[in-house]
Amino acid sequence: MRRGGDGACGVHRWTSLWFAARHTFGTAVYEATGNLAMVMKVMGHTAARTAMQYQHPGLDPIREAIDQRNLRHNPRHSELSVQ
Repeated sequence: MRRGGDGACGVHRWTSLWFAARHTFGTAVYEATGNLAMVMKVMGHTAARTAMQYQHPGLDPIREAIDQRNLRHNPRHSELSVQ
């Protein structure tokens, strides 16, 4: 019996699960090492562009960059900073 979007025997579901798990692993390797070359080797990629999909900036570096930018343009911002 086929259900919409599943394909034969749920093949699409298992394929999606496989790629999601693989992506999670690649992201974890990058977050643990910060080394894109290592991610490329572990994931079997030959192009850096392909491995770059595992780079997901967390919110802390983004907040820090915004705060630094605001401090440069408005020194009073440090008094108003939200924690």
